[in-house]
Amino acid sequence: MDVLVNNAGLQFISPVEDFPVEKRGLVNGVILKGAFLLTKHALPATKHKGRIINISSEHGRILDTYKSSYCTAKFGQIDFTKVIAKLIIQPTDG
Repeated sequence: MDVLVNNAGLQFISPVEDFPVEKRGLVNGVILKGAFLLTKHALPATKHKGRIINISSEHGRILDTYKSSYCTAKFGQIDFTKVIAKLIIQPTDG
């Protein structure tokens, strides 16, 4: 495998107090769990010779009061990218 592009996105717009819990789980599942699972399985094949590209959004850095789940998932995706980059650049035993 040469390249993995995690580009899945989904959002549900609602104030936090009205936000359906199942929609939050769906947004997190698509954005965070999806990127995690694909990266987990692609990492051995891409670690030394390939690339993993995670597409986030401006909402990973700029908040929107009606997109609480999307914003937090995209913020998490940005930090997940940093974790994977550090793992590849500075591998550890644990």
